[in-house]
Amino acid sequence: MAKSAGNGAETPNVDFSAFAALNQRTLNAMAHMNVDLARRMLDMNSQYLDFVRHRLDEDEATGNRLSDCTTMPEVVDAVTEFYRTAFEEYASEMQKLMTLGTQAAANSMANAENEVKHALDDDDTKG
Repeated sequence: MAKSAGNGAETPNVDFSAFAALNQRTLNAMAHMNVDLARRMLDMNSQYLDFVRHRLDEDEATGNRLSDCTTMPEVVDAVTEFYRTAFEEYASEMQKLMTLGTQAAANSMANAENEVKHALDDDDTKG
């Protein structure tokens, strides 16, 4: 026991250096996880922006196609093709984004687990 707390009771002399070191390694692991997750989110955003750019190009092309139509059947064909393609592409894009999101979550969790295990293993070898 070390010093008196002023009320006659002695306070234990505790060395918090091991706890502080483990805490530092855990914070480093969290920082690495955040960087990894941020990169994956950037990849998802890039994928989404590429898709939006493509769809805007398709919208413009459809407008041009409609302006060239001279009969009602041509208009119906142009609009039908536009919506058919749009629905297919939106469904495909959502599937891609869901896959990227699932992979990002799974990889981030695996990285988190590895980082924490590494921090704990380092602590075990030092303690």
